[in-house]
Amino acid sequence: MPKNVPSYESQEMLRLYTTEGATYTQISEAYGLSHQRVGQRLRPLLTPELKKLTKAGRSQLRAEKQEAALAPLRSQMEELVRAGLTNPEIERQLNIDRPTCRALMAGLSPIEHKRRRAAKQTETDTYSLEEKLAAVCEAAMLNGGRIGVAVYRKLRTTHPHWPSADLLKAGGWNWLLREAGVPTSAAPRNCGLPRYSEEECRKATQRVAQVAGGIYSIARYDTLHLASEPSSGTLRLHYGGGKRRWVQALEYLVPRLFEESSTTP
Repeated sequence: MPKNVPSYESQEMLRLYTTEGATYTQISEAYGLSHQRVGQRLRPLLTPELKKLTKAGRSQLRAEKQEAALAPLRSQMEELVRAGLTNPEIERQLNIDRPTCRALMAGLSPIEHKRRRAAKQTETDTYSLEEKLAAVCEAAMLNGGRIGVAVYRKLRTTHPHWPSADLLKAGGWNWLLREAGVPTSAAPRNCGLPRYSEEECRKATQRVAQVAGGIYSIARYDTLHLASEPSSGTLRLHYGGGKRRWVQALEYLVPRLFEESSTTP
């Protein structure tokens, strides 16, 4: 065979590379050759024109493979979007990574994107406090009497009429649980912090109230509380709700402070 005529094996390698989208590694495994040897046999056959066509063809092939992989998830994605789930919630529900979620989002119709934007803008005005408490109570009943954010997100996929977990968290998750009569976790989410009972939190806020001589700010508490007592962040996390978390925590733990201030002329 003349030297300038490629062998049948080299031609087959070229076909796999240019039309099938095979990589050097895949070709080397198929023919029992090293990665370097495959490159030595293919590079002389790849003319500038063929390289350009191959690059475009491989890009199109990658896009087709990606679309084929995403197709089974599109219908599920549309249902979750209509249910009002956020991107992180959708990623957990479908067990996909963030780039895949973005690719699926990009494939939604303009109508679905418009519906999603409208849902985000109106979600905070849609639910009353009674509806939020009812959703939390129902979720807790389905979960044996207790409910956490992660479990609530999973249950919400089958109860799309519930408010989203992010919406409930914005108003204070533990505060909502207490208002609904659902037990809360005794420990804050922050790793490394000790666990404090409600009685320990109450004693700490009462002691600081005696030292401060009345209602006090977060900064004042942080200055006066002992190292063995819960931090202001812990108190706000467990006993505060809404925008006035610190004030609501004090109202719950030291109600007499506000009784005294209201009776003072």
